[in-house]
Amino acid sequence: MRIRWLLVVVLLVPFGAFALGPGSRAPDFHLRDLAGRPGDLASLRGRVVLLDFWASWCQPCRESFPFYNQLHDEYGRRGLCIVGVSVDEQVSNVRAFLRRTPAKFRILHDPSGGVAARFGPERMPTSFLVDRNGLVRHVHYGFDATEKAAIEREVREMVGR
Repeated sequence: MRIRWLLVVVLLVPFGAFALGPGSRAPDFHLRDLAGRPGDLASLRGRVVLLDFWASWCQPCRESFPFYNQLHDEYGRRGLCIVGVSVDEQVSNVRAFLRRTPAKFRILHDPSGGVAARFGPERMPTSFLVDRNGLVRHVHYGFDATEKAAIEREVREMVGR
């Protein structure tokens, strides 16, 4: 019943209508990774989180993963945690994507779209930079190589130089 209600809301309301913006508290969630291990946002308090909503059919998502891998390598030890949340219904699509486009960061699966609906990404991918206190500081809708410098600057400022 709950999923049916969520589907009705998602279909009747534009996807970005509930989008979280800078200054919003990032809602906690509970998902699983591809090995079935639980993942949640609350356990990452105290770290800077780049939460990236993506889908296997999304070309800009393929372009963003190498950049996020670089950010993971450079800023992971300084407190950055990157979490990719796939909104694909079929886990086989997620696995196929990751075989072609590996991720060095954690991947969680949101097959019902329930977590995505709480964040309200306007397009794929959408990334939310969440500070150490759980507040959304920056949101990036879509991915374009021209945004890399701005995203890295935001990450660097949030983790501290």
